[in-house]
Amino acid sequence: MKTKFYGWWVTAACFVTFGLSVGIPYYGGPFFYDYYEKTFGWSRSEITFGYPLAATLTLWVGPLVVHKVRSRWLILMGTAATCIALVGFGTMKGSLAAYYTFWFIYIVGYILAGPIPHQVMISQWFRKHRGKAMAIA
Repeated sequence: MKTKFYGWWVTAACFVTFGLSVGIPYYGGPFFYDYYEKTFGWSRSEITFGYPLAATLTLWVGPLVVHKVRSRWLILMGTAATCIALVGFGTMKGSLAAYYTFWFIYIVGYILAGPIPHQVMISQWFRKHRGKAMAIA
């Protein structure tokens, strides 16, 4: 009996989760810089310092966690962390410390639900069309 191939459905799911956890927050963040300057009175250097600070503080997360946990769980945890960070960005009241904390949470989510677990998951489903599936995701 032949089993049904779900690889393209997995690719579609990866497209959605990768876009939510990486694409929108990472590339959409600069859209809010003017808002932070006008609403909270932060300088551009304070605003843009959030990402490199969080990235430096989270360098240990990837090597410690990525190879020990299944891709599905990494993506689920990472997407949840990203959602927490986005809600936090939307509800913070102008605290720069809270802003940096939410960047830290977002970067952890990015590592957990970023390119590595998605590529691992897709490579487990595909042999012949692996490159095409990764490009779609």
